[in-house]
Amino acid sequence: MKKVLLGIITALLTIGCGHQETDIYSVTAKKKTASKLLWSDEFDTLDKTKWNLINEPSWKPAKRKQYYLPRNLTVKNGILTIHVKKENYEKDPYTSGALYTENKQTFHYGRLEIRAKIADGKGLLSALWLQPLDRTEFPEIDIMEVLGQEPNRLWNVVHWEDKKKKRQRDFTHTDTKKPLNDAFHVYGIIWTKEKLTFTLDGKVTHTMTKNVPQKPMYLTMNVSVGGQWATDPSPKQKFPKKMQIDYVRYYSK
Repeated sequence: MKKVLLGIITALLTIGCGHQETDIYSVTAKKKTASKLLWSDEFDTLDKTKWNLINEPSWKPAKRKQYYLPRNLTVKNGILTIHVKKENYEKDPYTSGALYTENKQTFHYGRLEIRAKIADGKGLLSALWLQPLDRTEFPEIDIMEVLGQEPNRLWNVVHWEDKKKKRQRDFTHTDTKKPLNDAFHVYGIIWTKEKLTFTLDGKVTHTMTKNVPQKPMYLTMNVSVGGQWATDPSPKQKFPKKMQIDYVRYYSK
């Protein structure tokens, strides 16, 4: 249904302004400019030609406690849901879901927007992030990170290595009036060779002009549990929890 509506609106705008695939969602810049939709997923189904589904344990150096299972990823009514459950699997006390676009869709400059509703609850970390296609650890672009116990705080982070191979980062947090887990929000980046701009619902939250990543990257979407930053969930916390994604849209710059 979302694809049909998007197609109708796009067609109407195309007739009116003479552009093909005119971008009607560009509210991120002070001056709106048309851009071409390069790739998208509206989640009418869980399309494995677009996504790799992760089936592996948590990353032990980060001391996280979830096992990622494909069965924890479901699609219904145009919404992808990542389910987080309190259940033992292998050696982990929780299960969650994660998916990524490596070798299926590459992102390199342009504008990327993801409409999502974060998971709530202590110890849960909702994340939308980009990693290098060449499988090096850095740079890394964290489009969105939100701790379940701090639902009013959005983190935008970029990790990289300096010339001495030391890990560096550029980051900021934005505090919102309403909790981000109460509704869907659009998390995005506008990425050029010279600048990387982070956005929330079309409003700029952070801009960096130094150490801007230049490598082609792939997208990962996941909810992790526990770890050094998120800490462990409360023993009395109710499960299951969920993160929901409405769409992913990638536009030319």
